[in-house]
Amino acid sequence: MTKVKKSKVKHKQIGDPDFAKFSSVAEKMCMKPFPNLAKNDSSPHSDFIAEIADGLRSIEHMENYLELGVNHCLTFNVVAPYAKVAYAVDKHKHPEREIKASNAKWFFMTSQAFLNQTTEKFDLIFIDANHDASMVYKDIKGSMKVLTDIGIIVAHDTYPGNPWYADVQHCGSAYEAIWRIRKECPNYEVMTFPFYCGMTIIRKTSAKPLWMVLAMELRECEVQKKQESYN
Repeated sequence: MTKVKKSKVKHKQIGDPDFAKFSSVAEKMCMKPFPNLAKNDSSPHSDFIAEIADGLRSIEHMENYLELGVNHCLTFNVVAPYAKVAYAVDKHKHPEREIKASNAKWFFMTSQAFLNQTTEKFDLIFIDANHDASMVYKDIKGSMKVLTDIGIIVAHDTYPGNPWYADVQHCGSAYEAIWRIRKECPNYEVMTFPFYCGMTIIRKTSAKPLWMVLAMELRECEVQKKQESYN
């Protein structure tokens, strides 16, 4: 039997000649903590969410903004000014002193505790708290109950670009919650953008202007009449 020599290059069996180099870099990136963003004014995904907030404000649907898991408030402080009232929720105490928005309301508690007690409705909800799939799922389901008819939910860390970013210190298993939501919630549109570690937009499929609903119903009636005339 011919003895097969073991490759000195780890992961060479994947078939991609650059994979070994990539995996080495990825491993180092995963082991290193993310840079301290607290000194910056925003996070990489702040502008993405701010664009959504600005769009909702342009159609006069940006009354209340809710952020679950605000950490250093880098995103919260950017998005909050687009709303009339902005709600910051975190189970850690330190974010309170980093909130800059004058329209902010601070809640020192878990996401679930807030969602279970609030009586408000929100036009935009950003979920970036616990990254465990079961907790993200609960945050999304709870957010659906307090979302306005035309509101939008944005979940972060839902598309880890490689296995190392699925580590609990980074994106965790949040992406699994999105798979489950897609299967269980056919009345919601779900789209994940593969950047900034994954940004998933969730909204009600029924969130259409009345004229559009009526136009679609009228078109269906016309199609039905044509089919009947052929018969």
